[in-house]
Amino acid sequence: MGNHQDQDDLTPAARLARLLEFGSAPLPTEPIPEEWHPFYEAVWEALDTGKQGRWKALLALIKEPEHRAMLGQIYASQTFLANRDYPNVNIYSAQDAFGPPPPIEWVIPDLLARPSLNIIVGQPGSKKTLLALDLAACIALGKPWLGLPVQQTPTYILDMETGRPRLWARIRSALLAHGGGPDTPLYFQSLPVYDLQLEQHRQNIRNDADKLGVGVIIIDALSGLLRGADENNTASVFPILNNLRILSEHTNAAILVLHHMNKSGDFRGSSAIAAAVDLMLATHSSAESPFVTLSPLKAREASPQPITARAHFQPGRTWFTAEAAPPPAIPKPRARRRQAPPPHPPAWPH
Repeated sequence: MGNHQDQDDLTPAARLARLLEFGSAPLPTEPIPEEWHPFYEAVWEALDTGKQGRWKALLALIKEPEHRAMLGQIYASQTFLANRDYPNVNIYSAQDAFGPPPPIEWVIPDLLARPSLNIIVGQPGSKKTLLALDLAACIALGKPWLGLPVQQTPTYILDMETGRPRLWARIRSALLAHGGGPDTPLYFQSLPVYDLQLEQHRQNIRNDADKLGVGVIIIDALSGLLRGADENNTASVFPILNNLRILSEHTNAAILVLHHMNKSGDFRGSSAIAAAVDLMLATHSSAESPFVTLSPLKAREASPQPITARAHFQPGRTWFTAEAAPPPAIPKPRARRRQAPPPHPPAWPH
């Protein structure tokens, strides 16, 4: 937070605000002014009654105009308090807003920021999972991805549908293609049972991300997080996406979720999916083609351009490179239609 006071230099109002909020406050280095003593004594006696009880004890003393002025100082001091449950989420003031805005921390400039919530959608066979693993390897190694510069950061993959044997092979294949080894800071779980509506499950993911120091979390796929909920129902989808956004903020990570397209070429499910994310990309590729087109469908902070990539498959190695554009498809020669013989001329009379 911008202009908060050090704990050793808190005003009486700010110190009392902390006592009301958290039930504890740093000891003062200077004597507390006498007019504040009744407030401190009332709150101290109600210390074990919880936040609501402490405030009730304080408000019972507010009787004089000067008391209301002092209460106003306490309220104003609350703008400098961080939420105890989420210590990395601060309450800011107007003074902060008039200062320089915090810079955007890009993992990939003008594409993937942290924190942010992002989604890649594609048809089955469009290579979106392989492309995401290629991205994860490049980010963990700090190597350019599809010609784009990358800010290196540990990466965490939550696989909800591939399964451990195939996932291990795919991750090893991507790492070997980019020169990675056993010490690459890339971590993954296969088929974990997470219900993001449960606080303990969200906390488990957050604890793992904090412990590993990850800056990017890739989840394959959204359907695995819904746990049978109707993806077309906003009431079912929105809480999951909202909790993903909160997780992104609390871990300062870019979260990238993979999702499926419907037969009409649009993303499956509720419109809340597009509304909740910062960036939505679509992959287009046929199963038999090595070319993949990555197109932006929505972007808040970023302004990415469409990217064409080419998949390379070698024994034990899979990677993607940027291409200017896929070569034009060679039209198949059309079979010539046999022309019917001309009709016999009419018989002329002799």
